Amino acid sequence: MNKSKKIISLLLSVIMIMSVFTAAPFTASAEEADIAETGGIKESGTTGNCNWELYNGVLVIYGSGKMGNYEEEDGFYSAPWRNSGVTKVIINDGVTCIGDCAFYCCSLTSIDIPDSVTSIGWNAFCGCSLTSIDIPDSVTSIRDSAFCGCGLTSIAIPNSVTSISPNTFFGCTRLKSIDIPDSVTSIGGSAFYGCGLTSIDIPDSVKSIGQDAFMGCKSLKSIGIPDSVTSIGDYAFYGCTSLTGIAIPDSVKSIGFEAFFGCTSLTSVEIPNSVTFISLEAFFGCTSLTSVVIPNSVTTIGDYAFFGCTSLLSVEIPISVMFIDDFAFGYYSIGDHSFGSVSGFTVYGYEKSAAEDYAKKNGFSFNLLPCVCSGCGTSLNEHNPVIDAAVPATCTEDGLTKGSHCSVCGTVLNKQTVIPAKGHNVVINKEVPATCTVDGLTEGSYCSVCGETLVEQTVIPKTGHNPVIDAAVKATCQHDGLTVGSHCEYCGYVYVSQTVIPRLEHTVEEDEAVPPTCSSAGLTAGSHCSVCGETIVEQEIVAKLSHTPGEPVVENTIPATCIEKGSYDSVVYCTVCGEEVSRVEKEIGKIAHTPVIDEGYPATCTEQGLSDGSHCSVCNEVLKAQESIPALGHQYVAVIGVKANHFHSGTTDGIQCSRCGDWLIKQEFVPQLEGVPILGDANDDGEVDSVDATVVQRYVTMIAVPYDEAQLMCVDVDGDGDLTVVDATFIQRYATHVKVPYPIGE
Repeated sequence: MNKSKKIISLLLSVIMIMSVFTAAPFTASAEEADIAETGGIKESGTTGNCNWELYNGVLVIYGSGKMGNYEEEDGFYSAPWRNSGVTKVIINDGVTCIGDCAFYCCSLTSIDIPDSVTSIGWNAFCGCSLTSIDIPDSVTSIRDSAFCGCGLTSIAIPNSVTSISPNTFFGCTRLKSIDIPDSVTSIGGSAFYGCGLTSIDIPDSVKSIGQDAFMGCKSLKSIGIPDSVTSIGDYAFYGCTSLTGIAIPDSVKSIGFEAFFGCTSLTSVEIPNSVTFISLEAFFGCTSLTSVVIPNSVTTIGDYAFFGCTSLLSVEIPISVMFIDDFAFGYYSIGDHSFGSVSGFTVYGYEKSAAEDYAKKNGFSFNLLPCVCSGCGTSLNEHNPVIDAAVPATCTEDGLTKGSHCSVCGTVLNKQTVIPAKGHNVVINKEVPATCTVDGLTEGSYCSVCGETLVEQTVIPKTGHNPVIDAAVKATCQHDGLTVGSHCEYCGYVYVSQTVIPRLEHTVEEDEAVPPTCSSAGLTAGSHCSVCGETIVEQEIVAKLSHTPGEPVVENTIPATCIEKGSYDSVVYCTVCGEEVSRVEKEIGKIAHTPVIDEGYPATCTEQGLSDGSHCSVCNEVLKAQESIPALGHQYVAVIGVKANHFHSGTTDGIQCSRCGDWLIKQEFVPQLEGVPILGDANDDGEVDSVDATVVQRYVTMIAVPYDEAQLMCVDVDGDGDLTVVDATFIQRYATHVKVPYPIGE
């Protein structure tokens, strides 16, 4: 327990110390000066096992361990600082790995990488603006596309790196020089694709040049390939238009498809004796190539191998070549689908050879090469073939195919090719474990073909017995016991047998009876063993007693409404134990409605009316429905017009509804009569008669007349400014045709 507490305390202490050291990055004084100029932290976060802080263009990575990897999301890479205008990165000591796509397409121009970093991730600096970078000797791994598309002009790879990964410097068009250390053993596919290199020295440690390795390096004029290289990959120097010459060492066994395609400045090439097959289109379009040396090791020349080599006017093909595929020599393109043959193209070769067949098939000149005596140098007409017997391959030794050579000049007629050693057919001899009394054997192996022992089995000494005590088992009242014994823990051999001890008698304990109640059953008396708990006399169940019911009580009342009936539970409980004895649901009848008057409105001439009704204010049920009262229709009456005269306007007769005032025939306006009224014409009807005299008489006697005073002034016959009986008399006399002294009727 004390040891565990000490370990926990130690872990807590380490965590506290780490939190102090990771609270802020440690930087050198120059770096602190750079950061101070930026004005403080803009953003921060974690990346993998490390932390990061962004200071307005300067990114600081610190902590211990690997940075995080960032993958493509919707066509973009997800590093949190990618679009933050980072131009300088400071990586503090303790960071061990620069993550995948960490600075993908950043505006980065400067970076400090500490000696703690051991690996640079995939696409880590792809598309950056970096022109130079110092990679420390601690770095052992630079992953694919790490500096793809960068602005680097030169770079030194440290001795700790063993391979240049595919696409590492893909598209670095400004890269003019690079130092490759002796530690590098392979150059990966497209490693320097499209770079601006003018020359490069490949160290003796490199064994293979990958596919597309220097493809499109248009400024590359020379390259040194060491004797360690065994293969040149497909498209390795495709489109290296400035390459004028290349020395292919004897170590190279294969030249890949289109390896030197389009090397338009290449003037000559010597293929080493180690090459047996010239691949398809290997030197396609090398328009400046004037000479090529094909060694006796070559057996096959692929399709279009030297197609488009318009400056190559002749070729010497050794007797070892057994197959020359279509358009291998002497052809070039005319347009997209037509071919032309090189004028005067000549094939030099031996009689009845693949060279002669190719020349005749394609209509080229063929010049026979003489067989030269190796003793005196005299030219012979043909070789004297000697069979080189086949040598079968064994498990450990390479073999050779059947071949032949000229016994006179030594020319190889049919080259023997190596049959690789078959390797052993391994059979495992399984391990035999040792026992207490018998030796064992370790696992071994042998070859089932040649019988050679590959891994010798060695003896595992027998272990001998290892006695173990078999502890005594105490007898109980349930189980028998055992005496002390012993046996071997490995093989089970018994030294001392254990004997059985009979089990003991039970220790009886009484179980008291439990009287029944109205809420639970009872038990009869019984007994059990107090040691093991086994039942000796089983207790039997005694049925529980009947309840003592009390008065009913009301529960769960649901009040009645005018819509629904109500209910309640009538419940009876036991007065002894309080348990429910019975429960009966009972109904409560619905209550009466609460009426509210729904006032109606009378019908009009054109609109229906509505009678009074009623409804319940609680449930809204209609108690008395409102009924429609039909529209009354119009009740039209005649309206007598007013006749117009010299004193006022009039109206025509009309017809109007006596209820709502709607006009069936609307009265029209009649304007006041023009001119002067007739003297004595009280009613202004155009005539002076007894009616006019009556009007004046009524007026004089104070009886109301339907004319205003202005109109009545036309009956002031005597012109004294007052209406009197005199005026009435003169009008009456005029009406009865009695002459009067005034111009009545005018």
